[in-house]
Amino acid sequence: PPVLISFIIMNILFVAIVGFFCVLMAGRSRKTVMEAVDLQNMNTQLSRYFSPNVVKKMAGAESSFFKPGGSVHDVAVLFSDIRSFTTISESIPPDEVLRLLSDYQQRMTGAIFKHSGTLDKFIGDGIMATFGTPDPAPDDAERAVLAGLEMMRALAAMNTERKAAMLPPIRHGIGIHFGPALVGNVGTSERLEFTVIGDTVNAASRIESACKETGREFLISKQVMESSRLSIETEDLGFIEVRGKNVPLNIFAPRF
Repeated sequence: PPVLISFIIMNILFVAIVGFFCVLMAGRSRKTVMEAVDLQNMNTQLSRYFSPNVVKKMAGAESSFFKPGGSVHDVAVLFSDIRSFTTISESIPPDEVLRLLSDYQQRMTGAIFKHSGTLDKFIGDGIMATFGTPDPAPDDAERAVLAGLEMMRALAAMNTERKAAMLPPIRHGIGIHFGPALVGNVGTSERLEFTVIGDTVNAASRIESACKETGREFLISKQVMESSRLSIETEDLGFIEVRGKNVPLNIFAPRF
């Protein structure tokens, strides 16, 4: 039978065109997948420096979010600090100090993240966390107290393991206060830190320090009590003075 050259040429052209578009689509698909992988890796790396809820906020934020400034709203601020850490550090090698601190921080931040808190910063052997950042919620004070209770349980579990390993127990103090604070970026356009500032932060730090004076490990302010819907048993410990404030703070010790 006769060979139809035009038919063969049409088939070749058709296969070539389809092949070209297949290669083009495959290339674009591969590029999309690689971009998605890069974005996931970037988010993973960001989560090593920022709390999960801050990373989520950053991922969908407009350019205005990445400028110095912020807004004022109520937040719950939590401070924790290992007791006698300087003495502990002097009695063990530096590598063991680092392992101890990493173990403690891992357990405590796990409790904070479990209740949707934001890790503001590590301060030596201390931790500063906030509830209500970057966005406020009606149960911020409640979640802060739950996180504090979770941290106490986490420390108890850590000390059980240390006792089994013939190591001395670790003690810490936790203080929580609730009130207005400036939430946003502090610094310059080249170097920003997402944090909270204001009297509420200072008061929370003072409450944590009061753990040493009262011999308690967990203290909260009356403002936290009034803003939380939790039904927990507490002991009224009276009032403490706060530097720079004329009105003392009424503090309570939750029973756990």
